[in-house]
Amino acid sequence: MARQSKKSEIKTEYIVKYGIDKEELARYLLIARGDRTMKDFVHICSNTLERWKEEGLLDSSVKAGISESTFSRIAKGTRYGEEGIKRPLSEAVMKAIYENASDPNKIELSLFMASNGMVKVDEKGEVVDDPLDNGGRTLRGIRLSKAREKRKEDVISIIEDEYSIRGRSIRDFTSGEYKDPYLVQVKSAFPEAMPESTNGFRWKSGLFAIHVEDEETPLIHNYIMDYELLFNDEEEHRVRNVRFIKNDLIDDHSKLFLRDLWEPEDFKEVMHTIIFASEDRYAAFVDLFKDLHVNNYFSAILINLEERCIKKEAGLARFDGKKVPLITPIQIKKKKKTVTDYSDFMEEAVVKRKPN
Repeated sequence: MARQSKKSEIKTEYIVKYGIDKEELARYLLIARGDRTMKDFVHICSNTLERWKEEGLLDSSVKAGISESTFSRIAKGTRYGEEGIKRPLSEAVMKAIYENASDPNKIELSLFMASNGMVKVDEKGEVVDDPLDNGGRTLRGIRLSKAREKRKEDVISIIEDEYSIRGRSIRDFTSGEYKDPYLVQVKSAFPEAMPESTNGFRWKSGLFAIHVEDEETPLIHNYIMDYELLFNDEEEHRVRNVRFIKNDLIDDHSKLFLRDLWEPEDFKEVMHTIIFASEDRYAAFVDLFKDLHVNNYFSAILINLEERCIKKEAGLARFDGKKVPLITPIQIKKKKKTVTDYSDFMEEAVVKRKPN
């Protein structure tokens, strides 16, 4: 009976519906291989197929051997003038790759199978999961979109947790949605918070907006994800020097500060916080704007997505000297003294977290 139970696990579940997406298939194969050599990974996958055959999970006619040259052609994608493979891999081979992936959490099965042109079907042969049945989007576009949504959810969760562990109550206006309709919700609570710009500035839509219940001065906290945090894809990440990073930051955020300068009344009930996950970009932002004084409330935070916490936080100095209401107590070094500061921009602003 146990063997019959296992046998149902490796039944035919996919059919070929599309052509191979060679670039995406190459990407997934390299992720699955991890740090292992291609020869070792081929050997491991071949052993898995052999084991499935011995256990009766695969038909004995299924070829268990995998060619290292086949995997190598796949891994090259269409680079170097390579044509890659011309026919899809078998369902069994695809499942063996997934079974032995170095980090399965980095591979979404439906997208992985679709990169081989396959979609999932039920026992009647009807398609039940087709990620490409969405109006012409590419697999790469779908993957990047899902990764961005996951990053947004993670960032929102980190910010909310940082308030929670400090016993601070917040009201979320946006329910974690990165969409302009949240502006309507915020306007209903703070009708004078976002007037129309007299100079044609558009409102800088954020990741989400909250109100901190215990603040002396009620503010809308508008959290904005740094462009690279929102759109960066690992395989496209390029190491840039500080000058190029600063140029990017100016392009991304200069209009926000211009509006604060030219239309200061428009932001009197708003605090803008820019969220970074890159230490280099956070440091460049600090260096770029460290001497800038503003009329309203602005801050920057550096988060660690793996540790799920805020690592550094800093506020821009206001002309009127008012303190910036940051999430965390900040300790900085000034002339060999450690002091708590809530208003000046800091070269090193290391978060001191309260014990749980």
